[in-house]
Amino acid sequence: MKRLLTLVLILTFPLFSYAADIINAELSADGQTLRILSGGKNYSIKGEGMNGTYIYNEIGAHMNSSSVVLNLKAPDSFTALAEADKAVRTKDGWRFSLNHANGPLVLAVSDKWRMKTRNYKGIELAVYFSEDNIRFSDEYFARLQELLDKYTGVFGDYPYGRFAVADVPYPYGHAMISMTLISDRIVGMPFMLNTSLGHELVHQWLGGAVSPGKGGNWAEGFTTYMADRLSADENGEGAEFRKQALMNILSNARQNEEKTALKDFSYNTDRSSQAVGYMK
Repeated sequence: MKRLLTLVLILTFPLFSYAADIINAELSADGQTLRILSGGKNYSIKGEGMNGTYIYNEIGAHMNSSSVVLNLKAPDSFTALAEADKAVRTKDGWRFSLNHANGPLVLAVSDKWRMKTRNYKGIELAVYFSEDNIRFSDEYFARLQELLDKYTGVFGDYPYGRFAVADVPYPYGHAMISMTLISDRIVGMPFMLNTSLGHELVHQWLGGAVSPGKGGNWAEGFTTYMADRLSADENGEGAEFRKQALMNILSNARQNEEKTALKDFSYNTDRSSQAVGYMK
């Protein structure tokens, strides 16, 4: 009997350990409201954004597992993107699954996006670009492949099943798990492919797979060093990059001023926080 009980525990433990939280949600016709219908919860979230493109944060704040499935019912006019290892179009919306969430999910929707995907070494690369920017898709795919080869050689295997880049019609720039959102005005600018795209990808390891936790956000500084500074070094501009970083710190983040230590940094909100978080 004891052996039988032990066998049952061995066989069933993985099922309990890796059972995913299921979140069912429905997007309103105008894309501005998301209704959550799962986990004994029934509530609505207002999207942040404008002009047909909206972002929803803190989806699944009640989750008990790091594995999550988001079933989204959405109008055909909207394309949806969420933090995920896998994204699948369903008959009435989208299904997103993520094995290693480090907090509530982020969802973005838009009636402006055209989506393109490409598989590279088992990783799904995707762009969600507006009509004006979809012409840059091939350049982004080519650069992402270069960057994946570069950084998997530094950090090891890419931690997720996909990586997506999406544009939004307002000033924005933020990396989440498996995705990044950027302003549609900068998609075609050279610095995006040369430097910024690498910065967003490195965040998948530094800040995504390994999150800062409490006591200061070290992820931005480490990412800046491994992406922006490394890129400058490769272009023979490393000394100038460090000079500008030191000038930035001296001008905006002297230690004798309050709240300029790295332990106090969370996000970039002004020149002082940018110098502390990204350059120290």
